[in-house]
Amino acid sequence: MSNMKKIFLTPTKLIILVKYPLFLLKAKRLSIEHIRLTNNQIKQTQTYWKLHQKTKQSKKFNEYFNTALYCSITLRDISILYMDYITTKNKSKQNLYSRLLSMTIIEFLEDINFLLGKNLKQEFESNELKEFIPELNNINKKFALLKKENNKELRIIRNNASAHKTKDSLKLINLTDKTHVKEIEKITSNIFIIQIELYHLMREIEKRIAYLDLR
Repeated sequence: MSNMKKIFLTPTKLIILVKYPLFLLKAKRLSIEHIRLTNNQIKQTQTYWKLHQKTKQSKKFNEYFNTALYCSITLRDISILYMDYITTKNKSKQNLYSRLLSMTIIEFLEDINFLLGKNLKQEFESNELKEFIPELNNINKKFALLKKENNKELRIIRNNASAHKTKDSLKLINLTDKTHVKEIEKITSNIFIIQIELYHLMREIEKRIAYLDLR
């Protein structure tokens, strides 16, 4: 577990490190390690799911495994895009990465509350996982609050930051060069902090599912 804590605290550390050019190389190395271990996490969840599908309860936890994989894959995507954004010296590439990162974050925040909501909780209630629901609700509320607090900025990005959403090229350039970039850095940092909590919760859930499968 200590290794996993190190992994998922890495993005938060990166937010601090990348403010100082001398630490960029170290930040990049930490990110590469984080992405590698996140890939391992995805493989691990897939392995649990495949083993679960061979048991008599093969379809009991489909909602959980779908959600776990979605979160891991999205966290990896955001990590890659963020590091591409902070490490490139090419202004055009930075502009592109910031827009792609913005859209990925928006889609994640629009999807996550539904994925952590009613269907997943019903699955938990029906399959001896009720004890995890309060913590799940708490994490879901944090994501909802993050979206609410940044709703205005996210709407601007969604309507203007993607090349196919706006026909005003000057607005597109100005937007990606100014205010929203700092806001996206802040939102990214907060996503990673909440994701740490979600990741540790899911590790405990998977242990319980493995136990239930062996009964």
